[in-house]
Amino acid sequence: MDKKQLEYKGISKKTQKLINQQENTNVDFKRSLNGLDASDLIAFANSDTGGTILIGVDEIESENGKQKGIIVGCPIDDGERLRIINKAEECVPPVDVDIFIENLNDKPIFRIEIPSGINKPYCTKKGTYMVRGDGRNVALFPDRLLMLFLMTEGDKFLKRFQESTQGIENHLDQIKNRLNVEFEQIYNTVKYMDEIVEESLGHISGSAASAKSLSDEAASQSTQALGHILDSSKRINNIESLLATINMRLDSLMTNRDDQKN
Repeated sequence: MDKKQLEYKGISKKTQKLINQQENTNVDFKRSLNGLDASDLIAFANSDTGGTILIGVDEIESENGKQKGIIVGCPIDDGERLRIINKAEECVPPVDVDIFIENLNDKPIFRIEIPSGINKPYCTKKGTYMVRGDGRNVALFPDRLLMLFLMTEGDKFLKRFQESTQGIENHLDQIKNRLNVEFEQIYNTVKYMDEIVEESLGHISGSAASAKSLSDEAASQSTQALGHILDSSKRINNIESLLATINMRLDSLMTNRDDQKN
């Protein structure tokens, strides 16, 4: 929680302007610190613009019949300042306040600045929800309470969504850069392969005639080798037939020889 403290020997222009008007949505007067309650702080924190509480200022009726503030002064020691801080920390969640001390040379007062909270809705420890109305604190009804809650959560969602979107955009940029590098490498590789193929085609075209000559010679040799294989096969068959004939004749001779012995 931000707790800023500044001291003025006299009265600031802002305070002078505030005390010349009656209590409203922007300012609240407290004669003493005893009149300050946590609900006063949450009422301004839950409002759209925040506001100011002047401690040591009473409200009187001016000559024209309107209300305005009058400085009566109040104790301003560290103990009193700590009481203000404790009141702010009693809020749920704690309310941010800036504390100023003014009119030191005459009747010192506290000026407490309460900005519009970023964690709406705020409440007291007892669960009381208030918002600043026209010169008084007004209870927050369920519909207004729900609206404050949705506004706060909506802002949080939008912030998270924007952060996520930014993260995705950064990631996509990284992917795009990486793809550009890879595509460049692929392009260079394909270009190099194209040059090799073109060079190889030149060599192939130049040696086509000699390749055909070698092919014709190989075909001729293959034909001759096939002829030799066929001739060899015929010779083997002839030899086998001749051997069969010889065996038959030997068998016949052996049969005749046995008959003669008998």
